[in-house]
Amino acid sequence: FMKAMERARVSAAIERLGIVRKAEGIYHTLYSEYTSDFDNLANEVPEAASNRLDSPDWNFTLSCGTDTFTVTATKQRGSYSSDTITMNQDGELDGTHPLINAFKKK
Repeated sequence: FMKAMERARVSAAIERLGIVRKAEGIYHTLYSEYTSDFDNLANEVPEAASNRLDSPDWNFTLSCGTDTFTVTATKQRGSYSSDTITMNQDGELDGTHPLINAFKKK
């Protein structure tokens, strides 16, 4: 039961990472760059506002380069506390959370 619950939490985090990826794609199309500011993303995709992403289970952060970005979900509590899930501009998943491999594209 606990593993199924954690898998659901990971799935929810990945869904939120996808929202940020979508918002970054729109932002990049409009401004020819990525942003590390959730407020900038929220102007284009309201669901990407940091206050709508964060939850008791996850905290979300962004890091950007000129043509790349990575959004990271960091687990806040429970047995996987401090483990991460990341998604880049290409939708590739990575991170330290042990369940992430089940969600990676093969």
